[in-house]
Amino acid sequence: MLKIIKIRTKITTTLLLVGIVTALFISVASLIVLLDTTSKQAGEIGLESAKYNAKIIESWINERSAILKNTSAQISSLEEFDEEKIRKILYTSSKAYESFYSIFIGFENNKLIDAMGWEPPHNYHVSLRPWYQLAIERDTLVSTPIYLDKNKNQLVTSIASHLSVQNTKGVIAANIPIDEIINQIGDISYGNTGYAILVDEKGHVLASPNKDYVMKSISTLFNNVSNDTLESINKNSSGIETIIFEGKEQFLAHSQIKPYNWKIILTAPKSEFHRPIRDMLTYFLIVLFICITIIIITGFMVGKSISKPIESLIKSISLLANGNLSNEINIETNDEIAILSTELDKMRTNLNKIFQSMRYESNLLAMNTKKLSVHLEETYNSTLDFISLLSHDLKTPITLIKGYVKGLKLGIIEEENKKAEYLDRIHSRAEQIENITSDILDSAYEVNKSLILGKSSVYAKDFANELLKNAKNYIENSNRKFKGKIHIQDTSTRINVDIIKINRVWDNLISNAIKYSIPGTEINISIIEHGNFINFIVKDNGIGIKKEEFEKIFNMFYRVNENRSTKGYGLGLFISRAIIEAHKGKIFLASEYEKGTTINFKIPICHKNDTIKL
Repeated sequence: MLKIIKIRTKITTTLLLVGIVTALFISVASLIVLLDTTSKQAGEIGLESAKYNAKIIESWINERSAILKNTSAQISSLEEFDEEKIRKILYTSSKAYESFYSIFIGFENNKLIDAMGWEPPHNYHVSLRPWYQLAIERDTLVSTPIYLDKNKNQLVTSIASHLSVQNTKGVIAANIPIDEIINQIGDISYGNTGYAILVDEKGHVLASPNKDYVMKSISTLFNNVSNDTLESINKNSSGIETIIFEGKEQFLAHSQIKPYNWKIILTAPKSEFHRPIRDMLTYFLIVLFICITIIIITGFMVGKSISKPIESLIKSISLLANGNLSNEINIETNDEIAILSTELDKMRTNLNKIFQSMRYESNLLAMNTKKLSVHLEETYNSTLDFISLLSHDLKTPITLIKGYVKGLKLGIIEEENKKAEYLDRIHSRAEQIENITSDILDSAYEVNKSLILGKSSVYAKDFANELLKNAKNYIENSNRKFKGKIHIQDTSTRINVDIIKINRVWDNLISNAIKYSIPGTEINISIIEHGNFINFIVKDNGIGIKKEEFEKIFNMFYRVNENRSTKGYGLGLFISRAIIEAHKGKIFLASEYEKGTTINFKIPICHKNDTIKL
C-alpha cells in the first residue's frame, strides 16, 4: 500500500518552496538596488566634498597671492631702485606671513634680492629658475611645479608675478613649503580611510598624506587606470570615477582649483561604503548555506553505505533523548555524518547549557514564588486587617441603629420629640456608614479604575501659603512643634492641580506625621520651587520605617507592623501616590528607623506655553 501524503502537507511544502524562492529573489534584488544606490550616494558625497575643499584651498592660495601682490605693489611704487628698501619690504612681509619660507625678487640683470639676505652662488642664473620663467611668460600670477629649494633644502612650490622697479623688470616670488600644503589637506577625509591628494597643472602630486606620492605624476600613481579615465580626470573640471588604486577598487572624486589649474582628488575604498550590505549578504549566505547543508545531510542519510555511522548516531541520540547529556557524540567518518554528529554534539552542549539555565531559572522562579507567596500572605493579612477594622467601624453604628429601630418598633418611646431624636441618631449613624464607604471603598475604586481630576490653574505661592497655614494649625493643635518655610520666588508661578485631591494628600501626610510622632517633637514643613517642579516636603522625628518596609508602604491596605495599634485602613499613601502620579508628579519616601520619616511629592510647574487641561 502506497504511503499517502496529505494534501495539507503538499500545500505546506509547495508554499514553503515558493516562499524560499520568493525570499531569495527579493533578497537578491534588494541587495542589487542597495549596492547601486549606495555607490551613487557615496560618489555624490565624494564629489561634493571635493568641490567644497577645492574652494577652501583656492581661498587659502588666493590669500597668499593677495599678500604677494600687495608686496609687489609696495616695491613697484618706490621712486628709486634702492636694494635696502626692497629687502626691508620683503623682510617685513616674510615675517608678517609665516606661511612663506621666503620672499625674493629676481631681476633680468641676474640680480636676486632675498628677504632673509641669502646670496646666490656665482653659477646661479635667475632666468633659469622655474618661477622666473613662468612669471615672465604670463601676465598673471602663476604657481610652479614642486622643486627643491636649495637654500632651505625643502620641497616647495612657488607663486610668482612679474614686476618693474624704475624700468628694471623682474619677478617677485614666494616659496610655500609642501608641508604647509599637506597640513591644509591633512584633515580632509572621505569615508573611514579615504584621503585627499593635491595635483598641480602638470599632473604632478603637490601634497598627500603619503609623502611617497609627492612629485609623482598621476599617470604613474594611477598606473592601473585606463587612459580614458586619466583623460577624464585631466580634462573635466570635476567628476567621479571608479578605479583600481592601492590594490583596491576605489571611488575617485576630483575637482579643479581655479585659477591655478590645480586639482584636489579624494579617494576611498569602495568596500567601506558597502560594508553593511556585505555583512548582510554574508549573513544571508551563511543562513542559506546552513539550509542547503541540512538538506544535503538529510538526503545522504538514506543511503545504505552509511548505515553503521547512522546506528552509532541513533544510539547517541537515544542516550540524548533519555536525558544523558554527558556522553560526547563523536562519529569519525569522512562524510556529512561527521558534520551532523558535530552539530548534534553542539546541540547536546547547548541543551546541557539550556537545562542548566532552566535549573537556574527554576530556582529563581521558586525564589520569586516564595516572595510572591509572602507578598500574597501579607496582602491577605492586610486585607483581613482592613476588613476586620472596617467591620468594627461599621458594626458600631449598625448596632446603635438596630437598637434605636427596636426601641421605636416596640413602642418604648412615646414622646414625639424623643422619636425625632432617635430618628436623627439613626440618620447620623447611617451617614457615618455612608462616609466610611465613600471615603474608603469609593476612593480605592476610583484610584484603580477611574481617577478623574478636576484641575484648575492656581498661583503656587498662594496655594502653598494656604497649605502651610492649615498644616500649622493642625500640628500645633496636636501638641507638636511646627517649623515651616516656603521658597517660591516668582509670585506668578502657577500649577495645574485638583485642589480637593491635593489637599487630601497633604492632610494625609500631615496626619501621618502627627500620628506616628511623639507629642512635643518637631514636624518640619517645606514647600520649595526646584527646577520645573514645586516640592512639598513633610519631615517628622517619629518612629520611622524599616528599609524592608519601603517597597510595601505604598501598597493598598498595607500598614507597618509596629503601627497596627494606630487606627487606619492602609489606604492613605496608596491613594496619595495615585493622585500625585495622575498630576504627572512623583512621591518619594526617606526614613530612618526610630529617627523619623520624610515624605516629598512634587508637582510640575505650569509654563506660559502649556495648555491647561481642566
